[in-house]
Amino acid sequence: MLKAINLDKQEVTRLCNRECVALWLDAAEVCNLTYACPYKTNTRLSCRKPSEIGLAWKQCAGPTNCKRMAFIFDYYGAEIYRRAHGTTHQEATTKHITESLGIVMDVQPADMRGGQKTCIQQQYSYCAKNHKNNILRMGWNRHHVRVNLEQGKANTKRNWKRPKQVFFNSRPNSNTAGERAVDQVSTSCCVMMGRGSPR
Repeated sequence: MLKAINLDKQEVTRLCNRECVALWLDAAEVCNLTYACPYKTNTRLSCRKPSEIGLAWKQCAGPTNCKRMAFIFDYYGAEIYRRAHGTTHQEATTKHITESLGIVMDVQPADMRGGQKTCIQQQYSYCAKNHKNNILRMGWNRHHVRVNLEQGKANTKRNWKRPKQVFFNSRPNSNTAGERAVDQVSTSCCVMMGRGSPR
């Protein structure tokens, strides 16, 4: 029994990782994320693998790439995907996994109390967070800039909720040693970026 549970969990993890990577690569193509080719000077290549998204982030942590990273990892699956398909990417992936593995839930997600998630949704969140951190880690080690959903400790209101298109860029403060600067980043201009936008 325990072996079957572990095998199912591994399969769910594999499917979640595969779906997240496909979503992120699609989002990288939409916002025209490119990286400098290490073999040809003055050549930019489209991201075709998750490691290439990390390479693009490592090469440039400017405002445009910060917006692109927020768009790829946080905004595209939740907002753009919902507008296009009527459901979030997490919900679509959960439905696909339950159908493909023949999983029957005792309590349907629609019947759960607000805020509760199924075990598949929890595994999706876990996989997405870990995979995102692994992809972006090489850029963090180089330039110490991270794109977050939260503003950090500088919130003025206790129950403040960020708008869906707002993210925060945390970086070392060049004026004061040991302190961090937090900048608000909006994805509204990133959504408008298309194939003709500057690289």
